[in-house]
Amino acid sequence: MNKRSDGEYSEAQMHSPLIEKIENFFYHYKWHTIVALFLVVVIVVTTVQTCSRESYDIYITYATGESVGRSSEKGDLSKYQRYTAAFSRLCPDFDGNGESLVSLSDLFVPSPEKIEELGDNYAYSSAVADSKTLTDRFMYSEYYVSFISKHVYDTHHIKSGVEIFTPLEPYAPEDNDFVYYSDSAIYLSSTPLYSLPGFSEMPEDTLICLRIYSEVTAAMGNKKSAETYERSEEYIREILKYRGN
Repeated sequence: MNKRSDGEYSEAQMHSPLIEKIENFFYHYKWHTIVALFLVVVIVVTTVQTCSRESYDIYITYATGESVGRSSEKGDLSKYQRYTAAFSRLCPDFDGNGESLVSLSDLFVPSPEKIEELGDNYAYSSAVADSKTLTDRFMYSEYYVSFISKHVYDTHHIKSGVEIFTPLEPYAPEDNDFVYYSDSAIYLSSTPLYSLPGFSEMPEDTLICLRIYSEVTAAMGNKKSAETYERSEEYIREILKYRGN
């Protein structure tokens, strides 16, 4: 290709047939190309996130008047880590990946009297936010297994005139000394679990419950939701049949 006397290529020389075709294509399909590239990026990012996401065997809601710390001043395990380890101890490896992983949703939901004592500070704001989150947890979520306080149970166990927790007697062994708060709530402190590390730190009024798999949940859910509920039922059976080492 020849240069001009000033050393630059002429405009006609710069426009090769290939470049003209590319420019013409981009002129007519610019937005199509941009949208297609955007979709490719979204698919790639979503795929990477899905593949890297941990697969949990069970999902548990822990909602009491206790604020569960996630840091430790002494360098040992935090309370959140100790609680998660306790819940994992008796959890079957449902997905067969060689480890039992628990997704623990800890929510600080004190009684109204306690909230008033907290005043207008961070703890108060956290309690208000967690109370709203809990309502969503109990309506539509995969967190069926619930360890909750009596206050939480009394406040939430009836929604639109319907009991949201299922009776636990069918899941409990026949020879047991459990203390029932209701037919759908067992005191954790009345079970052998309460002697285990982690569980023994939880408040004495903590109740073991299992949300129902309602028709609404089934209609809005999918195969995974049904499978998660079956796992939750099996987990309840496992922890209630524990008799100690």
